[in-house]
Amino acid sequence: MRPHLVCEQVLNGSGVQFLQGDVQRLDRESKLITVATGDECSRQLPYNQCVLALGSEVSYAGVAGAREHSFPFYTLDDALQLREALLTRRLGAAPVRVVVVGGSYIGVELAANLREWLGDKVDLTLVHRSDSLLSNSEEHNRRVGTQRLRSSGVKVLLDSSVARVTEDGVALSANGAEQQLSADIVVWTAGSKPSGLAASLGVEVDAKGRVVVDSALRVCGCDDVHALGDVASINDASGASVPSTAQSAMQQAEYAAWNVRAALRGERPLAFRYANLGEMLSLGGAEASLSSLGVFNFEGPVASAARRAVYAARMPTASQASRVGLSWAVDAVLAAAKKASETMRS
Repeated sequence: MRPHLVCEQVLNGSGVQFLQGDVQRLDRESKLITVATGDECSRQLPYNQCVLALGSEVSYAGVAGAREHSFPFYTLDDALQLREALLTRRLGAAPVRVVVVGGSYIGVELAANLREWLGDKVDLTLVHRSDSLLSNSEEHNRRVGTQRLRSSGVKVLLDSSVARVTEDGVALSANGAEQQLSADIVVWTAGSKPSGLAASLGVEVDAKGRVVVDSALRVCGCDDVHALGDVASINDASGASVPSTAQSAMQQAEYAAWNVRAALRGERPLAFRYANLGEMLSLGGAEASLSSLGVFNFEGPVASAARRAVYAARMPTASQASRVGLSWAVDAVLAAAKKASETMRS
């Protein structure tokens, strides 16, 4: 399914108009946004309040060949392109050799789910430059995530940096020595940066290219423009720096929506306060890991069910939550049937 179809389904019946295009210009004086909509056409959208939620884009950190010879994994389009490549290559007799670069949340979840999906049809290696996976994660999730990968047959290479990527694989640098690792597919999850569009819009950005906002998520010097998510540099009401995570962005969205309404009504805005509710990892099938502030730790099917319940609860409408729940139920039934069939054959 293409991204615009997903957005249209989510917004169906909400009264929100969806327009897919590339933002070219933000004219704060005239309060106009110029959007290129394809076929050399553009539209100007007037606004009373504007929210910048531009997200992030892949960063290859200057690694030679990474852009040309690897699949990024940050957007829905990225996922669809990777899926198509895997489906094409897994038709062969030999396992598909896949190297995932980057051992943060994205890389670990991707590797675990690829192993679950492709089974013995994939020869999977995860490369990470640090001495442990999930270095910014809770200790429980680091341990469970690492154990899950290794027990499922994923090769984990730590303290290994990618020197370059070629059409045949990756060149690794570890302990001063270089090693060539052959691969049919290389997936890049080793870094991201704020959308480069932010710096071109004439708003203040920090050294990392993130839009500078106040505690009410307003762009500095612009009471009618807000920013949130990966593209924003945010300190909450307590002065603490806010992490660039999905959990944080979802909380910011609620504050931004409230503050846009407050601005239109002439009311006082709310200062953003981040609440760390813990973190969840999908580790393939019915496997997951959940840690809340290092106090409540779960793993396996219980964590997977809790994770899915949280995501269903975050759906915009009850109808969408029901559809998500039904989809997961069907997946579970099909997975159980597949496992039973494999057991009978063996």
